[in-house]
Amino acid sequence: MTPLHAQLKSATAELHDKTEKALFVDDIVSNQLNREQLSTIILAQYWFNGSLEQALRPYDALRQEYEANHRYKTDLLLADLAELGIAVPDQMPEWTIKSEAELLGACYVAEGSTLGGKVIKKHLGQTTQLNGLSFHYYSVYATETGPQWKRFLAFLDQQSGKLPQSEVVQGAQYAFSFLLDSIRYIHLLTPLSLPQSYIHNS
Repeated sequence: MTPLHAQLKSATAELHDKTEKALFVDDIVSNQLNREQLSTIILAQYWFNGSLEQALRPYDALRQEYEANHRYKTDLLLADLAELGIAVPDQMPEWTIKSEAELLGACYVAEGSTLGGKVIKKHLGQTTQLNGLSFHYYSVYATETGPQWKRFLAFLDQQSGKLPQSEVVQGAQYAFSFLLDSIRYIHLLTPLSLPQSYIHNS
């Protein structure tokens, strides 16, 4: 039987690629990211992670097994927003992920987003337009990123017999869609720029 994490990777591949492009991956790796683009990334991640953390509150067992207290990221994202001088808007896209299974899928997206943090932070540190910033979010697990990801995948696969796998997949797809909606929403609220290909193909 295909492990749950492999099913999620396959089922979200297209959304993953679209989200990466919307989050300026090309500008990051070419050391061309500007402050407005970084602000878009951090605000979208703040809305996503904050909504996920709030939605997890009623599920004590899931939070404990997920090691949620060691994985929450909103404080780091708030620190980044403060450095960027960005106030969090009162309005945000609607969060529709409610069930335990769907939340597990959203956790998969949240944890997957930390992969490559060390490499991304290195590129951001070499980007002249971002001098003086700390990039707290990209240091969330530091040298423990790999072990934390493996631990999460083991936990995720253990849930395959406990929760409906189709709902877990749906939750991961909803999570990527929420990130994409957040980027669109930020673009409407502010003059923050989006990749032209993303705007035209959405």
